[in-house]
Amino acid sequence: MKRASEFRADARNALSGRWGGAVGTTFVASLLGANVLMSGTSTVSGNAVNQSDSFQKMAEEMPAETLKYVIAVVIAISSVLAIAGIIRFIIGAFVSLGLIQYNMNLIDGKEALIGELFSKS
Repeated sequence: MKRASEFRADARNALSGRWGGAVGTTFVASLLGANVLMSGTSTVSGNAVNQSDSFQKMAEEMPAETLKYVIAVVIAISSVLAIAGIIRFIIGAFVSLGLIQYNMNLIDGKEALIGELFSKS
């Protein structure tokens, strides 16, 4: 069984003279939605603050026509963001597979090209 130092040595040998391409390819993959951490899980964290009272007060003071406009804008923006998130998730899944293939080619000493990101779609 390999030790961590042996895995690091293998990685350094595989990346020898290829650091720029590997970093650039990983950066492009991350921009396209790939899971570059390769952890197998994703987490979402955040703090929800209960401000329903202040929103209620603001909604009561706002004219009905303005409130309708604000709600329509919020729904439109939320819809666009949701659709964009779904598209990025789908594209990111394929790009993640391509990034895995790119990294495997690096480790195996084969030619690794940025085009590998798109070869699994």
